[in-house]
Amino acid sequence: MLLARLAVGCRTGETVPSSPHAPAPSAPPPAPAPQVVTPAARPECPRSPIATFGYTLEELALPDATAVKAIAIHAGRAWLLTPDTLMEHDGKRVVRETALCGGVINGADRGGDGPHAPIEPAPLAGYRYIAADARGALALGTSGTRLLVSRVDTDGQLHCPESAGIYPVSPISEDGVWLARTGTGAEVQDESGWRSEAVELERDAIVSGIARRSHALLTVMRPKTWSVHAFNGRSWRRTLLPAGFLHAWMSKFGIVLGYSIPPIVLGVNTSAPCELVARIENQSTTYIPLPIEFRPNAIVGLRESDLWFTGHRTTFHWDGVTWREAAPELGSVGAVVDEDGALWFVGARSATGWPHTALYRVRRK
Repeated sequence: MLLARLAVGCRTGETVPSSPHAPAPSAPPPAPAPQVVTPAARPECPRSPIATFGYTLEELALPDATAVKAIAIHAGRAWLLTPDTLMEHDGKRVVRETALCGGVINGADRGGDGPHAPIEPAPLAGYRYIAADARGALALGTSGTRLLVSRVDTDGQLHCPESAGIYPVSPISEDGVWLARTGTGAEVQDESGWRSEAVELERDAIVSGIARRSHALLTVMRPKTWSVHAFNGRSWRRTLLPAGFLHAWMSKFGIVLGYSIPPIVLGVNTSAPCELVARIENQSTTYIPLPIEFRPNAIVGLRESDLWFTGHRTTFHWDGVTWREAAPELGSVGAVVDEDGALWFVGARSATGWPHTALYRVRRK
């Protein structure tokens, strides 16, 4: 009879009373106590002490709303790179402004598998680097698919040299060369058309570096992998250097000091919190602690014992032993050192101020 009632209940959806002989339902298990997860302590980063520093700061006005991207100087005259022009500054005012060579991205540029085929990730179009010499100023940039080169003479004449490559991956050196990304790799170039042997790279590689005519270092980054390649003036070879870098300075002897990328400094530990300065000489790398949590956007100077590290929050001087802070109230973009060792940079009274509308000169007392 009970089986029949159960069957009927299943067909009709009725509630079937439990049997008086059925065991009482067991109490639900107690809920587990919430786990308290203690976050791992942030490792203490090594820090260098900061010494006192005597300096003078001069402000040299620029036209209102001038958006300067980079600066170069020669014989007391500053050249300022804006998105579309080069400005010449005599230390008191802007005396000349020249439009740069353009690079129109058309359908032919965007398509195909030739040397101007797009590479990912490609930088934004525009000019990025500048250098100055006795002839005038030289600017480098990209249209997005091809390298752009502009030469402005001291009399204001504009030249647009033919160039190979897609975009620059290093500043212009004192001896007039740079690293350029090509469709198949990277190479050292100059404005006359000289090109070094190329190092072959995958198309999705992200590259950065520093170069002179006789020395170059190139950091190549891909997902979960990285490598460093060295150029000795004749050929490239992959090195065992455990350091990659973003912004860097190179001496005429090939010694490099650069802001180091923490994941590369510490191998595969992508959560590495500490920023360091990597000093690379031949096959040896040592690390110099920064005085504060600080990411420089330029490293400039005449010699290893007289370098300036400028950033969006402050500026530091490094004499090879000691860090000294200068102009702590100024953010900066672009910096250069003149023949007397004075630092010139474009900045704002706020770290977020934009456009940067004043030119500053810092001299040591």
